Amino acid sequence: MSKKWALNPSWTFVVLIAIIYAIEALLWLPAMLQKNQLSVTGVLWSLLATIATVAIGLIFFHEHLSLTQFLGIAFALAAITMLNI
Repeated sequence: MSKKWALNPSWTFVVLIAIIYAIEALLWLPAMLQKNQLSVTGVLWSLLATIATVAIGLIFFHEHLSLTQFLGIAFALAAITMLNI
C-alpha cells in the first residue's frame, strides 16, 4: 500500500496503510507469545517482511533487480537466517 500511495498520494491510502500497520502490530503479539524471545521473533519477523516486500515488488509492481541488488537481498536473507539459528 505504501508503494501505491507513493504513486498516487491520497488520504484513502494513508488510512488503509495505518490500518494495515495496526493489524501487523497485532499479529506481532501472538508471535511473541509463541517464541517468547524478542531477538528470535524480531529476526524472524524481519525475514518474513523482507521476503514479502521483495515478492510484492517483483510480482505486483513488476520491479526488476540488477544482479548486485539480487545478491544484496540474498546476502541479507542469509544474514537474517543465520542470526535466527
